[in-house]
Amino acid sequence: MTEKRRKEAHDADDKELELIIHGHFYQPPREDPWTEEIEEESSAEPFSNWNERIHSECYRPNSVSRVLGEFGKIREIVNNYTYLSFNFGPTLLSWMEKYDPQTLARIVKADSLSMARNNGHGNAIAQVYNHIIMPLADEKDRETEILWGIADFRKHFGREPEAMWMSETAVDIATLEAVIKHGMKFVILSPFQAAQVQTPDKKWVDVSNGKIDTSQPYWIQTPSGNIAAFFYEPELSSDISFNHLLHSSEIFVERLMEAFEKNSMVNIATDGEIYGHHEPFGDMCLAYTFSEYLSGKENKISKRIRVTNYASFLERHPPKLEAKLKAGGTSWSCAHGVERWRSDCGCRINHDNGWNQKWRTPLREALDTLRDSLRKVFESEGAKCFKDPWAVRNAYIDVILSDYNPEEKRKFAGEWFISKEAEKCWRLLASQRNALLMYTSCGWFFDDISGIEPKQLMLYASKAHTALGQLISNSSIEKFSKKLHEAVSNIPSEGNGSKIFHAITTPRLKAKQRFLNQTILSNFSGIEAHKEGRYKIRLEGEAFWGENDEESNLKKANGISHLGRGTALALDVRTESKTRFAWISKFQPSPPETIIFEIGENFRWPGGDPRGKTWDEIRPVAGKRKGALVLGMKDLFRVEARHILNETENRTEKEFSVLLKNVVGLLKPVFDISDIVGLKVNESIIKLLKTISEYVWHEYVIAELFHDAKIFEHKMKLYGIEISKERVREDVSNRVDRMLKRIGEEGVRSPEFDRMLTFMKAAQDAEIRIDAKVGQEIIYSLLRSEGRSMIGAMLEEKSENYPSLLKLFDAAARLNIDISYEQKLIEPFEKKLSEDPSVWP
Repeated sequence: MTEKRRKEAHDADDKELELIIHGHFYQPPREDPWTEEIEEESSAEPFSNWNERIHSECYRPNSVSRVLGEFGKIREIVNNYTYLSFNFGPTLLSWMEKYDPQTLARIVKADSLSMARNNGHGNAIAQVYNHIIMPLADEKDRETEILWGIADFRKHFGREPEAMWMSETAVDIATLEAVIKHGMKFVILSPFQAAQVQTPDKKWVDVSNGKIDTSQPYWIQTPSGNIAAFFYEPELSSDISFNHLLHSSEIFVERLMEAFEKNSMVNIATDGEIYGHHEPFGDMCLAYTFSEYLSGKENKISKRIRVTNYASFLERHPPKLEAKLKAGGTSWSCAHGVERWRSDCGCRINHDNGWNQKWRTPLREALDTLRDSLRKVFESEGAKCFKDPWAVRNAYIDVILSDYNPEEKRKFAGEWFISKEAEKCWRLLASQRNALLMYTSCGWFFDDISGIEPKQLMLYASKAHTALGQLISNSSIEKFSKKLHEAVSNIPSEGNGSKIFHAITTPRLKAKQRFLNQTILSNFSGIEAHKEGRYKIRLEGEAFWGENDEESNLKKANGISHLGRGTALALDVRTESKTRFAWISKFQPSPPETIIFEIGENFRWPGGDPRGKTWDEIRPVAGKRKGALVLGMKDLFRVEARHILNETENRTEKEFSVLLKNVVGLLKPVFDISDIVGLKVNESIIKLLKTISEYVWHEYVIAELFHDAKIFEHKMKLYGIEISKERVREDVSNRVDRMLKRIGEEGVRSPEFDRMLTFMKAAQDAEIRIDAKVGQEIIYSLLRSEGRSMIGAMLEEKSENYPSLLKLFDAAARLNIDISYEQKLIEPFEKKLSEDPSVWP
């Protein structure tokens, strides 16, 4: 920031300036409706899926964002959510609760801290449940989306929301009436959604070009009452989102001050993912702005800028004027209102490829037709099952948020069910949940129906239908598929929506059989499953035998049987539907193969009990059974397949490393003779060493045999072989993180601390760069908590803490944390220590 600008800021009048920066953090629900797991998304590599990737680049970093000082050292770690106004999509929070509860806890804590700073008003606001376009929804769906969004907010933040983010800021009068009904105080909108604004002398001025004063809220009148609306500042919001304004915190603050020259309140709203995902290190720009420029620190801008949130500002500055919205539904990402989510309006991502979006209309029409069919069943059958079908759908969020906890389900059923057919009741509710999810807005946002987002909507549609089982006819899904014929892809090989729909849903219709196959493989073929899925499988009556062995009712103690058979009961924990199956498996020779078919109560094995028969005798008979499926490893769910592959790779790599060490041992006589006689070793041997040396060195380091690693590295250098340290960096960093997690729980005096320091010192002496992000955060926290307490005690001449503090300083310095402030604090103690040996610890 220039000196002129600083002076202008300081010399300005005493009027308080207020800044609100809102981040809309959201990901569409990505879980496979049959498994409730997110399948691998190759476009998100090197991560397994887009949730994991964006979480790593944005959601987590914003809770622990680094502020760097001199020499690139970490001066401060900032939780940006403490200062940001924000909303998180409920489906994203549910995923985060399982995947990274620590980050979620920091987000919730930030909201709590912000309440203390903002007169009881928290930074967090709610969001409609699964990001549907509210003006395109009917009254019943709007009601459920709002109630589910409020319930999710209440669960995670422990309070009632004061506002609700509208997906794509899409609103119409009916939508505003719905949120007013449920106590929402304000909405956040694009300035281009406003049509007219009232002047102080009660005249109306056209602002349809976006030129509305964004420094104040406005009343919007509806038949149900008024609601406040904030229109965000367009230029700053756009430049942050699309013009890389976050490349420099200094330029960002310059732009803020220019805006403050015109207005005393500036409010910015963007997708939250801009802070780290779309704009790498955008979270750090934000953290530096909050920590350095807006904190009132010396030589920065001014203490007069108050970083606040909408609810706090609204309490102190209620609307004085009224605004009117453009007719019909409007949004922030479609210049044509809400047409982007139902027609080929011209709004798209890529304008250069000549594609069209005519597929949007038949996709919505197909979903609407299916929705109406599902509702007829829900209303007719629901009247027999529930006290009030639509009220029970609204309340079903309690079961969803409990992750289908059996006790919560029993409680819910006791309160709402009037039928003893519990399975039918749960089927109806599961269908309606998927019927809501199939309207998630992202399905229309992008450019082609073959994208992962429209496919996800089709999966939800299929699950909404199949969840009802025999309660609904196949004609409903046939009409849906027929309408999708009209949704033609821009990619010729993809065909149309109907072709895509059948391609992605057909394999999933046999989810129970695939889960059973997975369970059989994990129990009897030596493949270890990592967790139980949506279906609980109970195996019964297993028997195992070898091709030429005597019959045995148990797995071989020293290995895996060739063949096995049994029955199983599969329970869907969502709907409580039960299905019985019979299975026959070949476990050896690999690859394993299983035949599965549904059975009734009086089941008999086709062709008689297969025990004692060979697979060649069994397969033709069992495979002809009606509904029989032949499944193998290729039919594992992708999440499980990835887990198994990773486990196998890790095991193989460890075994491989042992073999490589043996190879090095075998080569030792060659190099010994070479040294003695002074002749060069053959180049083919050197090439072999280059190939294996990194693996061998890696194993020495991971085993903490640093002396051996050093000797090995020195020998390799003698033969002109340089060992890359990059491969081992991640493993070493992860080990430091694990050590420090334990230390974080036990404190600075943990017996693990000395071992961790020794390991870090040895690794860094071996020129391995440690990038332990979690470890940095733990040491930073310990430095600010236990470290400061120890310093306080030392200044009172209680010197017993000194050795522990020095260890903490050592760890911090090794993790690139700036400790200059803490070192300055203990200067009086160290001066006294140097002068008076009697105070030595």
